[in-house]
Amino acid sequence: MRLYDFVFSNKPVVRILRHAVFWTTWYIYQVMLFLYNNSNVQSSFWLTLKIRLEKLATVMPVGILQCYLIIYWLIPRFLLRKRYGLFLFGVFISSVAVIYFVDILTYKKFDFLSIWMGIVSYISRGGPVFCLIFIIIKMLKTWYIKDREKDMLLRENLNAELDL
Repeated sequence: MRLYDFVFSNKPVVRILRHAVFWTTWYIYQVMLFLYNNSNVQSSFWLTLKIRLEKLATVMPVGILQCYLIIYWLIPRFLLRKRYGLFLFGVFISSVAVIYFVDILTYKKFDFLSIWMGIVSYISRGGPVFCLIFIIIKMLKTWYIKDREKDMLLRENLNAELDL
């Protein structure tokens, strides 16, 4: 399979594989980022790695659900129909829900003192970041396809004019 086929195919199997590659890459990036940020902590590397792998495996699915909710439900239903207030409200509610569930999954309780760290972590490298990266990739892909279609139409128009 060529890279072009992998990126632009609409076959369900290839799409699922493409999404799995994206989320696996994001998972590895998050683990490496955490290990780099905590490299000065005096604990075993393998213990730190194990804790981070387990924590991310528990927490990341909640962020993934939010990302798909935003991209495949909120954007088409509200943002593209210029209902900006409802779109922002939906993003806000989903973000609050993600922070709440991540706090419960991480600390096994909802703790208002730890919520501020959760908010900072969420904004800096959580849902908004990987959702924006996901949206950027999707927009660039759409732009590329539309640009190719435009070029093809221009070429066909030029050939039609030359034939006359």
